[in-house]
Amino acid sequence: MSEIKEDQNKAALEHLASKDYNEKLPVWIHPDGYTVIRNSKIGTCPRELWAYWKGIEPAGSGYRGSRIDQDGQVGAIDSDPASEGHFHEAQIKQKLLAAGWKLDGYEVEFMLAIGSDIRIIGHADMGSAICPVTGTDYVGEIKTMGAKAFAAFLEDGWETVPTYPVQLSVAMLALKKPGIVWIKNRDNG
Repeated sequence: MSEIKEDQNKAALEHLASKDYNEKLPVWIHPDGYTVIRNSKIGTCPRELWAYWKGIEPAGSGYRGSRIDQDGQVGAIDSDPASEGHFHEAQIKQKLLAAGWKLDGYEVEFMLAIGSDIRIIGHADMGSAICPVTGTDYVGEIKTMGAKAFAAFLEDGWETVPTYPVQLSVAMLALKKPGIVWIKNRDNG
């Protein structure tokens, strides 16, 4: 492995180790009385959001604040898809830096007020991703997909993951800048 690749992997692992994880439910009431909706749930089923708002876990939502281990299953891998995605995210950031992108504001929190009593709160992968060619400052997001999902995305575009552009749009409105998304096929890089 080349020295540059080793440095990128080391930096990616360090970034991964320092990443904060949000353990809050998708919808909750802030102590100041307004309703908070996590940006990661924007664009999903409104009934699911309503159920969380009312303190009911939606049927089949499968939401868990912590990882689910697969103990006792022959051949099972004890894996957390979110952690795997964060690892790939860190690798992509290192590649972008090596390509001259200026990245800052990792996991910057943003808030978008909807009326007087609802706030959408989220975290951008990069609050600032400055293109080395144009100098444009973007809100940067990184998404990873398995081979099948990636092939479907290439075939059908955002229809396969309709929540992604909605969530990015919220971040763009909140941070008042254009957005950019990098998508990685995590099965083959």
